[in-house]
Amino acid sequence: MECKQRSGMVRPVRAMPRPGDTVGDIFFVSPGRCFRMVQSPQLQTTHCAEPAVWRGRWTDVKGRVHRVDACDVHGAVLKGLRRV
Repeated sequence: MECKQRSGMVRPVRAMPRPGDTVGDIFFVSPGRCFRMVQSPQLQTTHCAEPAVWRGRWTDVKGRVHRVDACDVHGAVLKGLRRV
């Protein structure tokens, strides 16, 4: 991570997000659709467009458990995976 210095203060510079990068812990529960929110080519938050092939449990930051569907890429973080 690079640092910029401005008036004696050093602060880190973060890399720009790329299309397809996940957006923090934001998710959306909808049957038959991948639960993850990702960066679009315009760098706006949008739904993952990949087809849902996995179903499992996702624990949010408050500790609540949700049953969600996921694509091949995002299914790896789920617990109790099974094919849809």
